[in-house]
Amino acid sequence: MKIFDKPYIKKTVGILAIVSAVIITGLLLFWFFGGKVRAVTDESGIRVTGIVRSYNVCYDEVTSVQLLSHFNVGKAKTLRSVETYSCDNGDFVSEVYGEYRLDIYKGVSRYIVLTTSEGTYVLNANNVEDTEALYKSLCNSVRDAGGAI
Repeated sequence: MKIFDKPYIKKTVGILAIVSAVIITGLLLFWFFGGKVRAVTDESGIRVTGIVRSYNVCYDEVTSVQLLSHFNVGKAKTLRSVETYSCDNGDFVSEVYGEYRLDIYKGVSRYIVLTTSEGTYVLNANNVEDTEALYKSLCNSVRDAGGAI
């Protein structure tokens, strides 16, 4: 008598196959369609929400704001860093910036680099035009708050 001839074994194997297929499908859907970066400015700072966490940067803490057309992402630093088909989010390490926080859309060729006493943050919006508009807004807000540009 073979082990898989027993009815309860066949049922268990069938359930495990279905559960595995659902989990794999969910992970693939998340990798292709999951993740977004959201940056919202207000009178005191910017709030950036990525896949794994959110953070606030106050305008008066900003020491520099740069807009780059090319950026070398470097390597993910922690397990909380997430790289999907469309976004990279989390803590990364690069030769230029050392350890920094990254929240970007991969298909957008503009990057905003915010430097503060707490660290460096790299972000963008979902297209070039919105990223450039966010950059101009950040520059004005940082200037108005007395921060450096």
